[in-house]
Amino acid sequence: MKLIFAWKRAGLALLILLWLVEPAVRAQAPAWQMAMAVGQGGECFISGTAADANGNIYLAGRFQGTVRFGPTSLTSGGISALFVAKWNSSTAAFDWANHVVGSAISAIAVSGNNVYLAGDFNGAVITFGGITLTNTTAGTYDVFLAKLVDSGNAGNFIWAQSAGGGGDDRAGGIAVTSAGVFTTGNFTGVASFGSHNLSSIGGTDTFVAKIVDGGSSSVFAWAQRAGSVGDDYNAGVAVNGTSVYLTGGFGGTAADFGNTTLAASGGADGFVAKLVDLGSTSVFDWAQKVAGSGNDYLTGIAVNGTSVYVSGLYPNAIMLGGISLTNANGSSQNAFVGKLTDTGNFVWGQQVSGYTRLGGLAVSGNNIFLAGFFFNTTATFGSIMLINTLNPSITYDDAFVAKLTDNGNTGTFAWAQQISGSLSEEIRCLTVAGRNIYAAGFFNSMPTYFGSLSLSPASNIAAFLASLTDPTLTATTTAQGSLSFSLFPNPAHTSATVQLPAGPGGATAALTLLDALGRAVRTQQAALGARAELDLRGLAPGLYAVRVSSAGGSGTQCFVVE
Repeated sequence: MKLIFAWKRAGLALLILLWLVEPAVRAQAPAWQMAMAVGQGGECFISGTAADANGNIYLAGRFQGTVRFGPTSLTSGGISALFVAKWNSSTAAFDWANHVVGSAISAIAVSGNNVYLAGDFNGAVITFGGITLTNTTAGTYDVFLAKLVDSGNAGNFIWAQSAGGGGDDRAGGIAVTSAGVFTTGNFTGVASFGSHNLSSIGGTDTFVAKIVDGGSSSVFAWAQRAGSVGDDYNAGVAVNGTSVYLTGGFGGTAADFGNTTLAASGGADGFVAKLVDLGSTSVFDWAQKVAGSGNDYLTGIAVNGTSVYVSGLYPNAIMLGGISLTNANGSSQNAFVGKLTDTGNFVWGQQVSGYTRLGGLAVSGNNIFLAGFFFNTTATFGSIMLINTLNPSITYDDAFVAKLTDNGNTGTFAWAQQISGSLSEEIRCLTVAGRNIYAAGFFNSMPTYFGSLSLSPASNIAAFLASLTDPTLTATTTAQGSLSFSLFPNPAHTSATVQLPAGPGGATAALTLLDALGRAVRTQQAALGARAELDLRGLAPGLYAVRVSSAGGSGTQCFVVE
């Protein structure tokens, strides 16, 4: 009987807390907590960010000249070079930075201490540490994929792969699960992905490929093409289990995705497609069109369980399945976010009114985060309006981060926050780590305001990393976890055992013990596929939860300490 009442009291306290706190949080955007200049000394542009299970942030992009990441200086040698750097969230400092001369990077993904990069190069050769890749045809672009291992104070290249042919082949997105590394992009003509050859049907086609990471080596498992006779592009990839989701656009009259054909509606149209990974091959399951009368673009994709989210831009009106969105601004370009089911049906769509560009889409539980920048005097997110107050001529842009809440059949904007200055501020990447939302981009205003924080660039254009904290994330994510694990005994006394799911070799997970109010009590690290012991000594009796977070997902279970 005491046990039942303990559950009821703790559960009621948690529900009351969320009922009281969440509306207040939704009514006001969280403030910027941190803003820092990145890669000072030369030109630096961030094009990708990712977080590990410990909340550390990995940055990737390109630079020219000599730039600094904490105590590390990188030099490009007079030409453009890519960089990858690790920012330690515990010490608020850079642990390491590495670079490769003569290439550009498009995307980054992290699993455990493994860091994966996707990009392209057009020189005759390119070298990753001691690994040299040769271009199929020097002067045109080939795709590369590379893996680094984070050893704590250094990031060292372990393997690298190239793909392509005689035309220009460009990298797009990248995602990683325990099954492999998935990458997307565009290719022209005939392109080779290991032993798998793809041929475009005209113009530029989309590709998606899977690489199996063997630790110190890698191999392409399969590659697929899609697209039209016109120019097609890919904007991203997201993976959940064996489901692989793509988004992008096509410029021809019709585009094929396996046995599914999408007819164009006029101008460029967007697409969302799903493949099923069968191990050594794959098959398209469905494809859905996003279209209007003008040029419509899809820019980002994210997945949580069986919910798929896409972001994009449109000039006039657009159809998301049977859902119509209309641009009230006439000639300017609006942004939107849409939700689909795993069967390819749109559930809802929400628009941002204002001349907008997008730079990031991320999901945590039923929270969707959208980032970018706007040129108009105002940008409207549902009932929330941001005002470009420091640039009345609207020659330049202000950046924004906005949060939507997925209520099932509807999506509503919860808050929006901006970055302001007299010149340009743009967010190009967005990553969620626990309760923290990290935004990265560039600025050239002197100063640039992140709420009460401000930065001034050391050169004409400077990169930044900034964060804000959403206190509702822990509570909301608790009911949405997708990572399965075992927890016993329940109730527990002095200790409990967590059996973690299998993952790639060396991958770890972060275990966080939460009290009934959602506060972190203790944290520890454990290897995927192993058992971890939770020390419960000294804890007051009551309801607790264990949150397990890894690069492949997160999950939470409640239990009672007696």
